[in-house]
Amino acid sequence: DWTRTGATAFAGLVASATTYAKSISDANQVTGISTATILAFGQGMGLAGGEARKAGDAVDKFSENLGGARAGSIETIYGFSKLGISFADLGRLSNEDLFKKTIEGLGNVSDKAQQAALKQQFFGKTLDGVNVSEFSGKLGQLSEVQKKNAENVEAAAKSVNQLKDAYSKLELATLTAIKPFADAVNKISPEQLDKIASALVNIGLLAGGILAVSKAFTFLAEVAVIVWTAFGNYATIVANLAVRLGL
Repeated sequence: DWTRTGATAFAGLVASATTYAKSISDANQVTGISTATILAFGQGMGLAGGEARKAGDAVDKFSENLGGARAGSIETIYGFSKLGISFADLGRLSNEDLFKKTIEGLGNVSDKAQQAALKQQFFGKTLDGVNVSEFSGKLGQLSEVQKKNAENVEAAAKSVNQLKDAYSKLELATLTAIKPFADAVNKISPEQLDKIASALVNIGLLAGGILAVSKAFTFLAEVAVIVWTAFGNYATIVANLAVRLGL
């Protein structure tokens, strides 16, 4: 019905949004570039022919190259110099400032072939089809606008981390709860299993086989009923939550 369809669609939207928030927050944690700036960069990418959701990957790629330059990569240092960033700047400025100067520098490269080569060098394929010149001079302004959204992203990302932690604890609790059942299964000897298999094969009918060996599984059934009664639809609920959140 429409209610179920709408609920499913909304759950999918929530899962997608939280996954996006987590990727942005992770990029912030790894690179030191603010969440607002990454969001602003993604907004610019989306308006200039690219995909906003690739912003986190683009920032990660930039951070790798920045690390290479600081480690002495001549090629990368030379690439930065083409964007007006000196070797002294690499040691003096923050990652955030260097990122903004890189985007601004890319936008100022008039030769499209050279601009494409520099985009590839610093961002890989994440900026394919993106006209950086359309937003390179507005990144600071866009960052200010995105500050409120940054708070929402960080809150969503934190909730994902907490849910993952809770899910892990639930898994451990489940393993503890089903241990009696597992122990009972483990007590079945190979000889008993062979007899059960032989009975099923000889009788030839599953129903008859079940009746023939039902006494061997009586104690397992009793434990299974206890576990199921205790947890109800717990497994289904947790599994759906895990799929939705990509855990």
